[in-house]
Amino acid sequence: MASEEGERILEEIQPKESEAKGRRTITWKLFQNLNKATVDRFMTKIEELQTSFYLRYGFTYRLRHIINGKVMLWDKNLGGSKTLLTTHATAREWLQKKADSGLTIDKIKRPNTKWRFTGWVQVEVKAILSNQPLLGAGQLPDWLRNKKACMP
Repeated sequence: MASEEGERILEEIQPKESEAKGRRTITWKLFQNLNKATVDRFMTKIEELQTSFYLRYGFTYRLRHIINGKVMLWDKNLGGSKTLLTTHATAREWLQKKADSGLTIDKIKRPNTKWRFTGWVQVEVKAILSNQPLLGAGQLPDWLRNKKACMP
């Protein structure tokens, strides 16, 4: 009973997500419901971007020592996109691949076998913005963008 009330209070005071904006970066963090579809939650934010971007993906989880019960937070960075992402579809595909490879309990890295996974803390996606507009969202007028051939 007391543990249920404690979990409810923690859920109320712990933020569900956060956003931090820098000059050329935007970082989004999710703190709750991390075993559910995180890709869709991140994509609602990524779809607001108007320029091309690189993405970085990382997460933090909690480990408990089997013998002495100490708790440790473990950060894992799965790296960034190798190329500039110019469409939202490629961003979704890249995010899905990273989420599938990182958020599975079987693939969790630990310092040694005496540490047991106890739960997710946060998932983080950082967008590094460029000046290049997204494909199809450039400054060209529609008649020129849709032109099939150039005749002299």
